[in-house]
Amino acid sequence: MYCCCGLAVASQAPPGPSSATMALSTCRVLCFRLGPGQELVAELTARCQQAGLRAAFVVTCVGSVSGCRLRLASTPDGRTDTYMDSSEFLEICGLVGTVSPDGAHLHVTLGRADGSTLSGHVMSLTVQTTAELVVGEAEDLEFCREEDTGTGYRELVVRERERGLTRGSEISPDK
Repeated sequence: MYCCCGLAVASQAPPGPSSATMALSTCRVLCFRLGPGQELVAELTARCQQAGLRAAFVVTCVGSVSGCRLRLASTPDGRTDTYMDSSEFLEICGLVGTVSPDGAHLHVTLGRADGSTLSGHVMSLTVQTTAELVVGEAEDLEFCREEDTGTGYRELVVRERERGLTRGSEISPDK
């Protein structure tokens, strides 16, 4: 049996060309609400750490922000250092990403009053009225971030926990 959030356990990946890059896991969820003035990234990482989550991911988040700092997508000339700061009141239309003991990698889409949007890599988000978060954890895996010489960033590395492969062994496409 398969479930998009990994809530069901399967003994093997479904057949197909991408099955070598899959890892299935049971899942548990952490749900919480943030209030005005709280910094979402700091609270999210702190609560994941307090709960002992080692392979967390954002399932959903709704709410609003009164300020944000986003890193924008790379420019055609390869620049990755373009940032946008906003103090507008914005709706959280979507928040996605992973959280490991080494930090978070989050992207957001924020809606303006006129219906236009802002989006990018989250550096900070300040809650305006509320932020309701549902965070999942892949219980059989652990996430960490390691320097990737190809990208120049600390990128996600996924390892299985005690079940399945040897504890701490990396999951790669050739396994």
